[in-house]
Amino acid sequence: MRKCRLLLGIALAVLLTPAFLATARQPESLAAAQGTELWGGPGAKGVGNAGARFDTSVTVSSVAAATGTVEYFVGGSLVATQSFTLPARGATTLTAPAVLTGAGAFLYRVKADSPVNAWSETYNDTAAGRFSVSTPAFTASDFLNPGDEASGGGADASTSTGAGRGRTNVGILCNPNSAQACRLEITAYDGGVLLGTASIEATPGSVGQRALSELISASSGHSGLALRLRLLAGSGQPYAIKNDNLTSDGAFVPLQVNRSAFSTAPSIATFIVTPDSGCAPLTVSLSWTTAGASRVTISGVSGNLPPNGSTTVTINATTDLVLTAFSDSGDSASVPRKVSVTPAAHAPVPSPNSGTFALGGTLTGTLPFQSTGVKVEFVQQQSAGSTFELREAYFTYKAGSTAGTDIVKLSVQGTCGEVSALFTAIVLQAGAPLITSFESNPAIGCRPANIILSWTTENASQVELSASEVTLSPNGSYGLTIDATSTFKLTAYGINTSQRTSVTLTVPVDERLQYPILSTSGIFVAPGEVVEIVVTGVDDINRIGYYITNLQNGAIFQPLSKTRFRYTAGSVPGNTDTIRITYTNGCGTTYSEFRATVR
Repeated sequence: MRKCRLLLGIALAVLLTPAFLATARQPESLAAAQGTELWGGPGAKGVGNAGARFDTSVTVSSVAAATGTVEYFVGGSLVATQSFTLPARGATTLTAPAVLTGAGAFLYRVKADSPVNAWSETYNDTAAGRFSVSTPAFTASDFLNPGDEASGGGADASTSTGAGRGRTNVGILCNPNSAQACRLEITAYDGGVLLGTASIEATPGSVGQRALSELISASSGHSGLALRLRLLAGSGQPYAIKNDNLTSDGAFVPLQVNRSAFSTAPSIATFIVTPDSGCAPLTVSLSWTTAGASRVTISGVSGNLPPNGSTTVTINATTDLVLTAFSDSGDSASVPRKVSVTPAAHAPVPSPNSGTFALGGTLTGTLPFQSTGVKVEFVQQQSAGSTFELREAYFTYKAGSTAGTDIVKLSVQGTCGEVSALFTAIVLQAGAPLITSFESNPAIGCRPANIILSWTTENASQVELSASEVTLSPNGSYGLTIDATSTFKLTAYGINTSQRTSVTLTVPVDERLQYPILSTSGIFVAPGEVVEIVVTGVDDINRIGYYITNLQNGAIFQPLSKTRFRYTAGSVPGNTDTIRITYTNGCGTTYSEFRATVR
């Protein structure tokens, strides 16, 4: 008898995890829950230690007639389903399907169209009788949620075979419908003294279980221990089972559930910002430590960050950096840190900030503020005798007596250092303006065509473009969209604006691809035979081209005009010559193929 009980106990200690927090052992003594959806398990099916064979059956009973299913979950997946039909005051027992053999611990769900009761029995049949552990099913509302805890006493982590001594396994049944993996915190006490804390994790639809002595090494050898099981994440049912070291009989450690017993919100231990003030742009180092967090975010820093870590961020204005820590349960905690940033001083940007001048020409402009404290220096002075003067919020530039480029730097010393702006003057000799280039990219377009017109000039102060309503710089570009072939006029003005010169540019725009049509193609010819090919079907014959892909044994292909070509066959029968006649417009390049085979 003891041998059989020992084999069963070894198997149950490894694979059985009672789901319902109760102390009952047999089906007839269980106060099982009733409902149209019940959960239970875990069960097991297969061979355990020392050759013990075990199996699980699920019994369903009802007062009214009922039809339903039993679904079996292993490792988070639904692996088998059994159907049942019950008459009024009927009952049925279903043996776990063969697919569960050797699969490990499993959970089951009973679904019915009328309220039912259910329980499972995991057993080992021997010549001395059946030794088993029975567990009642429970409703979905019995699953614990983050913040719930279960407590109980009588756990044992002893290796002694003395009477009543045993080893305790602790586990969690993770609800298959849980949005997160289950994480259970286990704390053990001996006479009120804390021995240690550990945790177990299980994916939804699976079971996590370990020996108490492995989880909390300080508990090894102790008996009469108190346990506190806290659900930190997910939806699950915790349990503890004590197995007698002499007989291996299993008994549940009674647990009392306390809903919303603690907060699952994480805590932020430190959040250090260095420095917390300075001049823009300010590079700040951040470091933090948390407890109970799975990730953190920081305003101004992209992405999720680890629970403990460091990073840097560049800040341009005074702001609050907020660190938010998130726990597995979705709860959060936040801590702000203010960073004061001194903005850079306003740069004395002149308006206008550039110009083109004749020898001795002048320009008066404005500054964004009074010129007191503004420093003026020529970074480059190629025009001899040029000057740049400030008065209140105005400036006056006068070109010198020679051509060249002047660059003037205006700077202000602020709290965070010097800021500056530039004024650029191009001084030209008097003379007729010259347009040195005027082109379009692309040169031809496909409707609608996006083009960029660009130009360069000499001795010009400004240009006018027919497509623009404002004057433009002597060298520049202008983008636009056109729907049809368009002609543009560019006019360049001299230094005194009385001298001018103009050019025009036509940009063709095509409606669609065009394919060249050949007067003959795909023919058989005699050796030395001459054939003329005429090309039609395109708008602009100047865009016709060709390239030879295959020409053998003395064959000749030559253009006679833009639309006419001559082919002279080679001397070897069986050869095929291939030439492609191409056409390119704004919408792309196409071709038609001339093929001639020598008979």
